Amino acid sequence: KFSSNSDDRSQILIRVGMASGPVAAGVVGNAMPRYCIFGDTVNSASRMESTGQKMRIQISDLTHQLLQFAPRYKFKCEARESVEGWRGVGLKNKGWKE
Repeated sequence: KFSSNSDDRSQILIRVGMASGPVAAGVVGNAMPRYCIFGDTVNSASRMESTGQKMRIQISDLTHQLLQFAPRYKFKCEARESVEGWRGVGLKNKGWKE
């Protein structure tokens, strides 16, 4: 939860998309340089975030497989149907991480 100093007790509700895979990275710009990452993995995570539900983390199949090797943490994943039509990304299975 996020709390502010105001008296209205408002909360920020987030949604997250996580994908694992290859990316390209580098510094872009001369006047105001910034570090950027590019690639299908980044695009997949972005699409999962934008189609997600608030306070849920949407993960790719590969990310789910990699989380199985994190023995110090326990993750509960709920299956989700395949999604088609992510501009050039094709068919992807994904799930919800809790």
